[in-house]
Amino acid sequence: MDTGTAKVLSLALFIFLGYLLRRLEILRAEAFHAVSGLVLCVTLPCVVITGLNGVAVTGDMVWVALLGFLSNLLFLGIATLFARKAPDEDTRAFDRLNLSGFSIGPFAIPYIQAFYPGAGFLTTIVFDIGNSVMSAGGTYAVVAGAKEKTTAWGAVKNVGGKLLRSGPTLSYMLMLVLSFASIRLPDAVTTCTSVAASANTFLCMIMVGESINISMPPGTMKRLLKLLGERFVMQAALAAAFYFLLPFDLEVRRALALVAFSPVPAMNLIYTAKMEGDLALAANLSSMSVGVAIVMMSVLAAVL
Repeated sequence: MDTGTAKVLSLALFIFLGYLLRRLEILRAEAFHAVSGLVLCVTLPCVVITGLNGVAVTGDMVWVALLGFLSNLLFLGIATLFARKAPDEDTRAFDRLNLSGFSIGPFAIPYIQAFYPGAGFLTTIVFDIGNSVMSAGGTYAVVAGAKEKTTAWGAVKNVGGKLLRSGPTLSYMLMLVLSFASIRLPDAVTTCTSVAASANTFLCMIMVGESINISMPPGTMKRLLKLLGERFVMQAALAAAFYFLLPFDLEVRRALALVAFSPVPAMNLIYTAKMEGDLALAANLSSMSVGVAIVMMSVLAAVL
């Protein structure tokens, strides 16, 4: 088994560990809030600072970063269409949030690195820059802001205020400014942040696992499968567009096709909790999307 595959399978193992610890009551219900607080305010900002320090986004990679951002907007728009017949605003907000985003840092990067260690790997990192602007807080700001009835200007202020209170989003803004200005932080800074960054993937997977609730009524299972199917259709269409329509080199297009099948971001659980949504349903969707990603990315890596 190659290193990339082993890393990806370890994510599924940590999800199961989180589920087991919760069922054995080693982790209490309030543990989610503690773990999510650490991820949101400490480990994820440290991942951003560590991963983007010294990365120069130039040439075609600028367009790849923009694709990461636009792909999130596309998924958010399509999710809005899918959710238009939902019975209430809370359900629509849940669907829009949890059908959007890509878990690239914890999942896609180690997988793609094993198959495309050159331009494909760099493509994945840069795509995640644009993706994370939305996945780390932008999508939540838009969805939560839309729930609050206000004027157009009030909605803009609401979304902007949520973005400015998001640790990951502020971290991305800071590192993008430094990147475009060709400023690199001292190694002492990233040595410090890398310690917290190394814990981020583990904490995210434990958070997903502890929130899973396998015992679901038939109606909830039907809704879960519906959401998973809708997201799969969106991902398949995006992967095909990336591979067949973009004017990039073959390795870049291969990497982007795999990236399109990345799972639902674990951060969606935190934002679902903030909106008082169905946390168990969000966790089940996240964990099942990991299974879909493992199968589809493995198939694409073999046939493309």
